[in-house]
Amino acid sequence: MRKHVGHKKRKGPRKIIKPAKTLDEAKDRPAARAAGTQYPTDLPRGKQIPEIYVKGQDGEYHKAHLRTRDKAAKVWYGKKEVHRYLYLAWREGDTVKNYYITRLRG
Repeated sequence: MRKHVGHKKRKGPRKIIKPAKTLDEAKDRPAARAAGTQYPTDLPRGKQIPEIYVKGQDGEYHKAHLRTRDKAAKVWYGKKEVHRYLYLAWREGDTVKNYYITRLRG
């Protein structure tokens, strides 16, 4: 004979259904910003990119940036791995210099 299994009890309050807004109430809310419109210039937008400077062998400071580089690794049990590395890169005269920082995982 099967045991009677009751229904699970609700945890928390029941949902309250709100009535739909009328057309007049919808007109009162502020309109969404159209695509491509400019933000005020005094507000910061997004992440700020820090400026990095490197002192070169000539004694001058050069502007640098972070860069990632992908290198293919050997195929292991049918799974191809790609290693990613993080470098600091800058231009010193006519040459581009790179400084290895770390290997990126994940």
